[in-house]
Amino acid sequence: MTVITGLILVIAVVSLLQPSAQRLTAAAIFTAIIVLFDVFFGELDGLAYYGGAAISNFMIVLLTSCIIDPTKMILRLQRLCLGMMITNLAGYLLWFFYYPPFFYNLAFIVLFVISLYILLDRERWFYVGGFTANSWSSYFSISNFEMFRNDKSNREAS
Repeated sequence: MTVITGLILVIAVVSLLQPSAQRLTAAAIFTAIIVLFDVFFGELDGLAYYGGAAISNFMIVLLTSCIIDPTKMILRLQRLCLGMMITNLAGYLLWFFYYPPFFYNLAFIVLFVISLYILLDRERWFYVGGFTANSWSSYFSISNFEMFRNDKSNREAS
């Protein structure tokens, strides 16, 4: 297994850990298209491979742009796919001029690591179940529970 294939598998697992429907849909679209391209077209070379990869990235941008009320993650994922399209053009030029694909592969390793960061980033530090690690102590403080509040509205309501 190559490093890129391993990163794709990690992306597939991480895409299931999304907290909202929009993020899950975008992550599923991204992962499905990347995995399907790698499985069915990964052995091609030349224009068929690099052009197909750019078209698959364009399909990701096109399909995720149909999501209503896109989050920052979706917009970042779309920008990443645009970067992948440019990298595929550069990869084709490397292939066309008989250069080794080392820099192309390295660029895609970096792009897939960035996609992991995008999929994991919850726009807060260490997001877990709707709470940040910074807010755990304030959430579990006694003052947050309704029965321990001292205001008159709670006493009169009960």
